[in-house]
Amino acid sequence: MYVRLHPPSLIYSQLFKVPPCATLHQLAYRQSHGKAIDTALDNMEAGTEGLDKAYDDTVNRIENQQQGIRELAKNMLFWIVFAKRPLTTEELRHALAVEPGTRSLDMRNLCPVEDMVSSCAGLVTVNRESNTIGLVHYTTQEYFQRRRLEAFRDVNRAIIGASCLTYLSYDVFAKDLESLSQQHAFFEYAAKNWGYHIQDYTTECGRSCFEVSHG
Repeated sequence: MYVRLHPPSLIYSQLFKVPPCATLHQLAYRQSHGKAIDTALDNMEAGTEGLDKAYDDTVNRIENQQQGIRELAKNMLFWIVFAKRPLTTEELRHALAVEPGTRSLDMRNLCPVEDMVSSCAGLVTVNRESNTIGLVHYTTQEYFQRRRLEAFRDVNRAIIGASCLTYLSYDVFAKDLESLSQQHAFFEYAAKNWGYHIQDYTTECGRSCFEVSHG
């Protein structure tokens, strides 16, 4: 099936604002901010309150970064927290590079992994064995689950499902789906999980946000 998203509305377009990939020298928050989290984790006897304070401070530091870096970090964290399974670094790079109304992935939107991790101020780490990217500790996931969408007020819930649909609609997959899907890192995740991510959102956004056509 060939799927194509209709031109998005203004609100829908806001979901896909792809912040410019910041270079490493522009990323002001890095190892020094991760140290605060490490210290809190080493002193877990302080309890949930102590950990939440460390995470709150880190989220505030992310909020105070330059706009492009802040948006990159919050979109990344949203994906990691709400993805159906752990994403590889390449899957997440491709997912974050999706733009609305496009028929192919612009490779210039792919951020270096180092920049992606640095933007999150110590909350994210890469597992070198599995090459997956995730939160630095299980308590980080618990923190965001307790906060729900509070930390993501300006990140629309539909971004994951809509990005999956856009990626699946790319012209390249209408040619040789089986072989090409192996060359596009995000295809497998998008194909298996797009429905899961949009089912809770359709009542809020309306089916028009995800309307598809054949052609």
